Amino acid sequence: MGPLPIYCYSEPLQSIAESHLLGYKSGQRNGDVSSSTINYQFYLLIIYFTGQSLAASKDKSREFALQLLQRKQQFMLNGACAMYHSAVAFMKGLDFKEEGLGVEKLPSWIEIKSRSGLHVDLSIVVSSAMFSLCVYCICFHPSLLHRSPPTNT
Repeated sequence: MGPLPIYCYSEPLQSIAESHLLGYKSGQRNGDVSSSTINYQFYLLIIYFTGQSLAASKDKSREFALQLLQRKQQFMLNGACAMYHSAVAFMKGLDFKEEGLGVEKLPSWIEIKSRSGLHVDLSIVVSSAMFSLCVYCICFHPSLLHRSPPTNT
């Protein structure tokens, strides 16, 4: 699966991103689709949670999700879409909908949360955590999402 289970106890999280990117590239070269998908998912998670460029995280997760859709690969699709939607929410607000670049093909938050059956994997946990993070920011730190705080009327 990659170095995360071991390295996260001995190195800063930021330094592990490169290891997962290398794992992704190695999996691609060797035809190991599962390993490369998992490694890239962890790479995206790490750059997202360690505060690297939100715009880059959004673009990379969108591209990854679209690649998974194009290959009809459901494994980790929910997580990639959840990261994309979270980045958009932090940058533009929860109600903002990007257009173009194929994003209309991506499942929405509601579609991700209502999925069941096969391929309900780690990505459901990821999507739940990211959705919770967005809700927390809206309630307690609305300026992070470019929204005005609720008014008490």
